[in-house]
Amino acid sequence: MISFAEALKIAITELKKPIISKFEIYYLALGISKNKSYNGQSIRTQRATFGFEKNSNLIRSLSSLNFIFQDSDFKNHYRVNTESNGNCDEVCCLADPFCYLSHLSAMHKYGLTNRIPEIVILTTPESKLWNKMKKDLEEKYQKNFPDEVEYPPVKRVVFPTTVRKMKLKVIESKFIHPSIQIRDSHARISEIGHTFLDMLANPELCGGMSHVIDVWKENAKTYLNEIIEAVDLSPISIIKCRAGYIINEALNIQNNNVNNWVKFAQRGGSRVLDPNSPYAPKFSEKWMISINV
Repeated sequence: MISFAEALKIAITELKKPIISKFEIYYLALGISKNKSYNGQSIRTQRATFGFEKNSNLIRSLSSLNFIFQDSDFKNHYRVNTESNGNCDEVCCLADPFCYLSHLSAMHKYGLTNRIPEIVILTTPESKLWNKMKKDLEEKYQKNFPDEVEYPPVKRVVFPTTVRKMKLKVIESKFIHPSIQIRDSHARISEIGHTFLDMLANPELCGGMSHVIDVWKENAKTYLNEIIEAVDLSPISIIKCRAGYIINEALNIQNNNVNNWVKFAQRGGSRVLDPNSPYAPKFSEKWMISINV
């Protein structure tokens, strides 16, 4: 037989996470309370019904043992002293359950660029979408404990300008891409096709459009199916035209799915290959964009 605090300590240790939120601690503790045991070991009888107050008491107990303590970068999260400090990528993705590495950070992780990012670039949902995703996550946890009368909220973090001494840039977007877990890491990264898509939407965050085109020329054939799938899903017509131009005319690849994007081409002075450079007279008649690179 072990104490509730000892059982919770074991449960947190087994997660192998450098930081943990009060939300996660609550549901770990709630599960232990419901089962009245952990890993086959009975829990000593609790006088008080489990709830927010009991959870706070458990956190204080673990803090007094110096097992957890307030994280230096994310004030609403706790460092777990049995784990390493965690790098910027990991702790950010643990602090915000919906963010992921993107743009030049993702390109570097995938080996698409030889440029070493000076900052870590993350994408997270804009407020309205974040709140919707937060509600979905809360309901997912609540479904496992339908008889409870109180549930903790998922709290949105405020990202500092530096995390684990690395500079951080956070992009809030209403277009959240699918992400995948990085192997042997707690960090997430945008799927590779969507990483190529981000290069066309925000080349300034990806080393500039000249670098982006070089990366496409070197790697797009390898990931063509993933790129086409991601661009097909994009609601932004100019992205389809930029991708279509590079695939068709810069790489000389003919593909029926790519050719279908021609219907999104339209004339206009703002229809440019590089969104951060002025209009240039060199022009793609097929894709109706200025080749201003």
